[in-house]
Amino acid sequence: MNFFKNLSKKQKIILLVAVGLLLVFSFVKTYFPSVGLSSWRSNINAVFNGKPNEAQDKELSVYYVDVGQGDCTFIKTPKGNFLIDTGTSAMAQCTAEYILSQNVDTVEYLVITHPHEDHFGGASRILDFIDVKNIIMPDIPEEYLPEDDGFDYLLKRIKDGNIPVYAARAGDKYQLGDAVFTILSPIKNNSDINEMSVVIRLDFGETSFLFMGDAEKSAEKVMIRKNADLKCDVLKVGHHGSSKGTTDEFLEKTEPLVAVISCGMNNDYGHPAEDLTRRLKNHSVSFVRTDMNGNVIIGSDGKRLYCWYEKGEKY
Repeated sequence: MNFFKNLSKKQKIILLVAVGLLLVFSFVKTYFPSVGLSSWRSNINAVFNGKPNEAQDKELSVYYVDVGQGDCTFIKTPKGNFLIDTGTSAMAQCTAEYILSQNVDTVEYLVITHPHEDHFGGASRILDFIDVKNIIMPDIPEEYLPEDDGFDYLLKRIKDGNIPVYAARAGDKYQLGDAVFTILSPIKNNSDINEMSVVIRLDFGETSFLFMGDAEKSAEKVMIRKNADLKCDVLKVGHHGSSKGTTDEFLEKTEPLVAVISCGMNNDYGHPAEDLTRRLKNHSVSFVRTDMNGNVIIGSDGKRLYCWYEKGEKY
């Protein structure tokens, strides 16, 4: 008490304000644990469980397609469409029909993040339905490429169709109107094909999305070391929620509000791993998963996110 009495009036005011701020922060973290650093970082709010058109009728709409144990994401903008991976060959017909049902029959850019069948397998079939203008894929040394007849056939289809192919280079940008797509990885060669995945950051207004392909811990460390701009509002979790990626350090750098996990129901790999979902929760990241929530759509008007999913509840 003597300590407080001996303070000047100005010092007493500063002390009381500081104590008040600490009490407010403690109250928010206790009673509103989902409010994390990301929501303090910006004025972006995520609206969950709205109607489908609240997400898909925005200027930018990102469709995380339920393709089972695989990956497929397409992005609609007023100036064109961007497709990241295509799921497996077994799901190709359903995937093509879903994309067409969203009034999409032309894609300005198709990204094959890496040559694993659950990411490129549906591409050859999708080329039968969708007019693909350009293709982006990693320039993987031949000695690292898997022997895969399906991938060889896809390369032949691309060549026969005279579709321009661009090697994914860190720092390269592709733009569709106000939507800017930046390649963040691969940065260096790796014998692990997953770690050679194309990683893409999408910026639209004040909102941002990160698409990880199957990139895991090694690629994450390189991007962090190279000071890549990783902060995002929506994180497409790498490698279907494997325990080998999306580390605490990576989540501290990305600070997502929302995460999306693409995986198959009762898959043989145990995706998503329990320690991965625990890390997301520890970092106050809400997440949805295609095996439990079905198709997921996140729309953006440049300031606000609108998230819709077919079934279940967010985590």
